[in-house]
Amino acid sequence: MKVCNLLGAYAFDRGMLISMIPWESSMIGKYPGAYVLPPCHGLENKRPVTGLNFTSLYPSIIMAYNLSPEKIITDPCQLSALSWEKYDTHHIDFALNGQKIEGWVIRHDDIEKNMGLYPRVLIDLFQKRAKVKAQFNALAKMKEQIELLQSRASLHNISLEDALFRLLDEKEKEVQNIETHLSGALNHLYENNSADELSFRKKKLLELVYGWKYLLQRHVVSGYMCANFKQSALKIYMNTFYGEAGNSISPFFFLHLARGVTSAGQDNLKDVASYVGKLGFGIKYGDTDSLYLTCPHEIFKECDAMFGSNALSKLEYWNEMVRITMQAMDDLRNKVNIYLIEKSKSTFLKMAYEEVLFPVVFTGKKKYFGMPHEHFPNFHSNKLFIKGIDIVKQGRSKLFKDIGDDIMRKALSIKNETSLLDIVQNVLANAINSTDWNFDDFIQTDA
Repeated sequence: MKVCNLLGAYAFDRGMLISMIPWESSMIGKYPGAYVLPPCHGLENKRPVTGLNFTSLYPSIIMAYNLSPEKIITDPCQLSALSWEKYDTHHIDFALNGQKIEGWVIRHDDIEKNMGLYPRVLIDLFQKRAKVKAQFNALAKMKEQIELLQSRASLHNISLEDALFRLLDEKEKEVQNIETHLSGALNHLYENNSADELSFRKKKLLELVYGWKYLLQRHVVSGYMCANFKQSALKIYMNTFYGEAGNSISPFFFLHLARGVTSAGQDNLKDVASYVGKLGFGIKYGDTDSLYLTCPHEIFKECDAMFGSNALSKLEYWNEMVRITMQAMDDLRNKVNIYLIEKSKSTFLKMAYEEVLFPVVFTGKKKYFGMPHEHFPNFHSNKLFIKGIDIVKQGRSKLFKDIGDDIMRKALSIKNETSLLDIVQNVLANAINSTDWNFDDFIQTDA
């Protein structure tokens, strides 16, 4: 209803008359949905894996191809009548109940007056979400930086300040990242007389940490959660426009539009998969709007050699592979986006990557988990990236969740030298032989 009301309001502003009365259509049936590349099952702990994702794929397709009811032609005769005006069109072609269905969309060519109702509404929502997302990303970087320090402090059983000083001695570049992400948001005076003997650099860093402790509780966490809720709500709202077009009891039901979205999504994911494959990237999994990729082996030659000669520890080696992957994915993302502009003839279709997963385990379609690295390597984080794994679903017992969590953490540990099968067998054997379980651990919660 919210989608219908918003479309109605925009239509009124554009001088368009629309009906809110649902109409019966004979074009009801199933048609192919999203495109899925089967996953490479198992544990990947040799090379980092990165998810390259379309930014709001279905709304972006509607905006890019001008998919809106008043811009879609279903009659070939009408198309012929318009051909002399040299309109640029996008072809929609699909089978429904054994019948071939066709349609043509008049493209907007990035000209404002040529944009349909759906794209115009979504562009406004997209711009609102972009502002909230920028705020969210800034807060996420700050939150991740301090969590890295906190995990290091917890690992070595030291204070946050000591963890920072250790980092200063070990990794100058990582400290510079912390300064960059925190200093712009913090402007607090240093108030610790006992630090008079510290260098100016350490004073400044300590100032940032003390300021962060305050902001983490009062501003960053609450701001991060609030911005995340807002951008997620807008994302869901935008995706609902596609669903409304495929809803047979909606006044905006239009199967040409709904199928036009999914077919364009399939084509673009296949084309990008082919493009990155030619550049030497391996594909571990693909689904709807995402490709999970490994970088060409050649870019790791130097760090492979250093690790092979014991010049790097395993942690340093893994950190370096993650850093190299992040740099390579930045470059690939830019190349892919240029390719999409040329292919779609618009700037609306874009791809981005949000995190590197290493190690990572793919157990099936829409089921995987890994150690996330968003802006820099972090193998000490307590937070795992989990997608579709049953332990996160409601209705599971504590026993079930504890066993699943133990398996995942052992599989993703940098200390792990065993296969995934061995880990599962060992964890289950220990669970069966354990005397630590009590009755409450077996209770399933309400789903």
